[in-house]
Amino acid sequence: MTPDQVEEKRTIKWQKAAILSRRRRHWKLAALTIFLSFVSIPILLAYLWMITIAFTAKTGGVETATLWIAASILTPTLIIYAVIHNIEDLPNKRRWGWVLIGVGFAIGAVLLWDEFHLRNFRFMINPNLVEDIRGVATAGGQFPWVWEAFFNSLFLASVQTVIVVTVSSFAGYYLSRFAFTGRSLFLQSLLVLQAFPAITLVIPIFLIVYWVGLVNTIYAPILVITALELPFFIFIMKGFFDAVPWDIEMSAMTDGASRRQAFRMVILPQVRVGLIAVGVFAFIKGWEEYVFVTGLTTGQSYTVMSTYLSLLGPSGCGKSTTLLMLAGIYLPTKGDILFDGAIINEVEARDRNVSIVFQSYALYPNMTALQNIMFPLRFQPNSRGEELAREMADLVQVGELLERKPSELSGGQQQRVALARALVKSPNLLLLDEPLSNLDASLRLTMRAEIKRITRKFNLTTVLVTHDQLEATTMSDRVIVMNEGQIQQIGTPESLYAQPKTLFVGSFIGSPPLNLIKGTAQDGRLSKDHQFLQIYGADGEITLGIRPENLVVSETGIPGEVSHVEPMGREVLTTVHTAFGELWFLEAGVQPRWEMGNQIKLNCRPQNTLIFDRTGIRIKGACAKFDT
Repeated sequence: MTPDQVEEKRTIKWQKAAILSRRRRHWKLAALTIFLSFVSIPILLAYLWMITIAFTAKTGGVETATLWIAASILTPTLIIYAVIHNIEDLPNKRRWGWVLIGVGFAIGAVLLWDEFHLRNFRFMINPNLVEDIRGVATAGGQFPWVWEAFFNSLFLASVQTVIVVTVSSFAGYYLSRFAFTGRSLFLQSLLVLQAFPAITLVIPIFLIVYWVGLVNTIYAPILVITALELPFFIFIMKGFFDAVPWDIEMSAMTDGASRRQAFRMVILPQVRVGLIAVGVFAFIKGWEEYVFVTGLTTGQSYTVMSTYLSLLGPSGCGKSTTLLMLAGIYLPTKGDILFDGAIINEVEARDRNVSIVFQSYALYPNMTALQNIMFPLRFQPNSRGEELAREMADLVQVGELLERKPSELSGGQQQRVALARALVKSPNLLLLDEPLSNLDASLRLTMRAEIKRITRKFNLTTVLVTHDQLEATTMSDRVIVMNEGQIQQIGTPESLYAQPKTLFVGSFIGSPPLNLIKGTAQDGRLSKDHQFLQIYGADGEITLGIRPENLVVSETGIPGEVSHVEPMGREVLTTVHTAFGELWFLEAGVQPRWEMGNQIKLNCRPQNTLIFDRTGIRIKGACAKFDT
């Protein structure tokens, strides 16, 4: 054979070998792709079904046929996509892949069009999802608004990530660069701590968090999760710092950089990948954390830990009856009482975990103060009964009076013992039935602050029954004003005072009381004895209300004669006789500015006037102007 023939034969041989190798490679790749596709189908099918359920499920579940139709579309689409991907000479593979995915979605939309809806996503715009699903009785129950939960999770994960990255960076660098006694043992401890199951520490961690007062706060899971994850991430960052040559840092220091500058300008850029990895993993761990979040918040919201609610109204309006129904002493004749979304009408008082402090304190006269405080613990298995009782006694400042009988205690001391007895069993709800009415003025002021401080310390939802508006407005987050068994208005103390919805609320809230001018508004005027007020937004029989502090002496306004002056310490209450009746106004100062018989004019800004209709309902937007 000639050299050319030999060369040609060798070339043909290599070409055949290349073709055979290419075919083998393609078959292997195809087999691997098919294998991975079939292995992936159960996983992808689960995600597909999850998406299908989200867009098709109705109350009661989702049709099985719907899920299998979706599966019959996914499986061939995935197989065809794998085949297209392995055709070597096919141009625009990516485009054909997207076309295939689009065709699959189109087929799915045609076959399942009647099943598609977006009602399952209404939780994104409706904060009262439970009410929407189950009815009005469950309004505000159990489930947080999704966006509130989202931002809580974002805050938790972000703060925890910042702490982990910062601490693990410094700790990892220190362990990598410095030798100290016990260093090897410390590194071994990091691995042991990470290997120890965190779930076994739930109870001791909860007790620690409870003792430091962080239960039901978002900071508790942040600190706990950070502490549990730090050992692992410190060990990881040490490995990244070990990989940075020591001479680079030494060179930077000999070039004039301090160790801190060398760390910041030379070392940290070398471990950027490690910082990113630690940050990503820490964020994911914080975002998906569930056990400690639920365990350390005991089912409560992050943002509202407790509520101090007052039932305010005159004697006989139904305040104490409502309180006793909450306690389980009385049964409601109509309606339901709900605790955490559950109806508890038939639940006995002893099973509700509710404590109550009565007006008369209701201490047991045959028992000492200590025995009174310990009494609720007799019905709960607790080996620390006396210890808890003494802790509560110290909290309310009666620790030195525990051996005395109630008859040997003053009114304020009895009140503190009754409060300690109510708190010792850690109630879910604390009820206070006019607890301060038997105390003198100075002691009442002290106990108001003391009770509010203690209930805030224990994050207790508290209901206070009182006829004293000062108690209700100074101690409460929200106030319910009642009259003749009916709720007149619910709101913050500020809103009840400035924006009363009814004439009763406006008259009942405030001291000195609201000035009231009754009459008939005609053609935008309220007239009496040749005097008139401009009325806007109201007509017919009305009642005009003005707070005494909003009336001022002016050059224009309602003329009148000073009939009484009452110094009240830092303020002076002056009574003026006018054509519209007696009006009170308040002025700051110790000495009165006016004397009986002085002729003055009173005026008020229109936005500070309140106008009520003939039924006592406030007319929104209506106001009066004092141009006479």
